[in-house]
Amino acid sequence: MKRYVILAALLFTVSLHVVAQSYKSYPLREANTLENGIFYSVPQTELVLKVKVEKTVHKKGVYSESAYLLGIDNASVKDKETYKIKSVCLLTQGVFNPEQQYYLTYGDNTDIELTDNGILKSISSNNNKNKSKTQNQNITTPSVKEKVPEPIANSIFEQDAMRNGILTKHPFLTAQQAVNEIKRLREQQIKILSGDVEGTYINTTVDFMYKQLDEIINGYVALFTGSEVTSEEEFTFSIVPQRPIIIEEDLLLPVFKFSQQRGISALNAKNEDMKVIVRIHTKNQTKNVASIINGQSESKDFKNKVSKTGVGVYYSIPERVDVSVEYGNETLTQKNVGLAQYGTVSCLINGNKNLTFDTSTGAISEIK
Repeated sequence: MKRYVILAALLFTVSLHVVAQSYKSYPLREANTLENGIFYSVPQTELVLKVKVEKTVHKKGVYSESAYLLGIDNASVKDKETYKIKSVCLLTQGVFNPEQQYYLTYGDNTDIELTDNGILKSISSNNNKNKSKTQNQNITTPSVKEKVPEPIANSIFEQDAMRNGILTKHPFLTAQQAVNEIKRLREQQIKILSGDVEGTYINTTVDFMYKQLDEIINGYVALFTGSEVTSEEEFTFSIVPQRPIIIEEDLLLPVFKFSQQRGISALNAKNEDMKVIVRIHTKNQTKNVASIINGQSESKDFKNKVSKTGVGVYYSIPERVDVSVEYGNETLTQKNVGLAQYGTVSCLINGNKNLTFDTSTGAISEIK
């Protein structure tokens, strides 16, 4: 809280001692676009969620109905897919705010750098007459990236079977014959451990032969238990939370639906899947800062200065909020971030300073 008050007071104090302006800002209704300048916006802050989901395709075994012969009572008898939220990454970025648009005029000795969507990145002096130009606004849309599935096959037998497409019922191999082969191989393993097999007097040889038989056995078992293939999908969701009427109450924003059976689905999907929500909690620390700024802006000294020299630049004082992404009783991720729309907008009269901005909030991050 003190940091916000000191920053606001410092900027106003510095502003009141300016003689000449290198750049000036005007609200759109007061802008004279015949002067050399550019349009910019004090942004709103967008929350970006990058969600990684692990998808597992379960293929039933050729002899899944006969898995009881191996004492397996939970083998799947049909193909299915399951999903799991692997991770959620929370990021912020600034987006164009139509309610806070300004026109900035500047001379040949000033460089203005903007983002693609018209948000100030920096204002600096230079010694040449080439100025940065604005770029057209580019709005990105949510994207979905899917990685190439990677088979999970723990045995040489199963890898060969999957690669050659022979995981189908063999006309000369019945379920009972497969069980008998598994028993025979396990008996062979016992002989290897007991030294009854020639060449097993060296420990490394014993270990190698035992593991090779293990892989073959696992391949036969897969004919009963089935196989799994996993892949990873990445989804991107973006929301721009608006300041609630009662700021002290947590804001709950549903983003998407999720279930282990269907994975991610849209909020309007006709299913009963549980919603993943974003919870925003704030202590409203910028409330007093806004009061201070409003009081200073009504002072005679400030009004006189603005009428004589104009405003250098408009900037944001964002509110710090706690953001958590929740699914039922589980918190998937949480982070403390700055939200411009939860804070307030102020102005710096001094149009001679080199400035660097936080493009996700529109706040001044550095003054030189």
